[in-house]
Amino acid sequence: VPLGVETFNLKASGVGERPTQFAPADPSEAQSNIARFRGLLSKDLGAMGTEFQDWSSKVFESLTTVQGGMTAVVAALAAGTVAAFSVMSAAGEKWVAYVGEIGKASKVTGIGTEDMSRLAEAAETTNVSLDALTGGLSKLYTNIVKANQGSEQQIEMFRRQGIGARELVEAEKNPLALLMRLSDAFHENGAAVQKAAMAREEFGRGGMELLPLLSRGSAAIRELGDTINGTSKIVTDKAVVAAKEYKIAVRELKEQHEALNYTIGKESLPLLMKWSLAQAAAAKMAVDATKS
Repeated sequence: VPLGVETFNLKASGVGERPTQFAPADPSEAQSNIARFRGLLSKDLGAMGTEFQDWSSKVFESLTTVQGGMTAVVAALAAGTVAAFSVMSAAGEKWVAYVGEIGKASKVTGIGTEDMSRLAEAAETTNVSLDALTGGLSKLYTNIVKANQGSEQQIEMFRRQGIGARELVEAEKNPLALLMRLSDAFHENGAAVQKAAMAREEFGRGGMELLPLLSRGSAAIRELGDTINGTSKIVTDKAVVAAKEYKIAVRELKEQHEALNYTIGKESLPLLMKWSLAQAAAAKMAVDATKS
């Protein structure tokens, strides 16, 4: 396979297999659910009451008395949207956070989001954090760029691994194949001291943290990464865009949710005031009764 176009395409054969597979996430579904919920929150309480009356008339033929009491009822029911919003927000935020981490790692390392997803899975399986992986790959990419700019230190570093100028040019477009080649060098090298020196030189100060992953070699890394094929853990470029749109939608939704809370408070205040006055009157009557 030509350097620079290599991808994870091997089937898992027992290494790091996962017993459960999940269907890929559909970003448009989350967006449509937000749109529906935003539509609900954009209605005023009177409109909610009218909508309920139209529905009740179809179900119960004619309920002419429903409209009068619906504003207060909807105000009470609307408070329940807080719980629904919290559940939806928690699920969305978890997905967005994961997609954001993969998108950021892809941007700073030059590796596509789908392949970055697989690398992240392989790293997690070998107890290497995504932060460590991103930092190490970012340093590797910097070394590639410097070598292509003529830095003798970086050129010599890659030359010792048998990597020439043409391969470095391809690696700047996509460093994945070069990473796989370097991982095979780590896998075949049994000298711990030498591997540690290579890790620091090629992947920076945090390179030592990557040794549990790099020492597996390219075949094992691919197998570990391929275990998430067909699941929602594979992040596409479309998912990264959808996650950004989701953040915007949730921010707008929170603003409308806050406005709804104010509306509920405004509609409920007269009832609360009457209730308070009634309690005060009842208390006064009780005191007066004890005096007579």
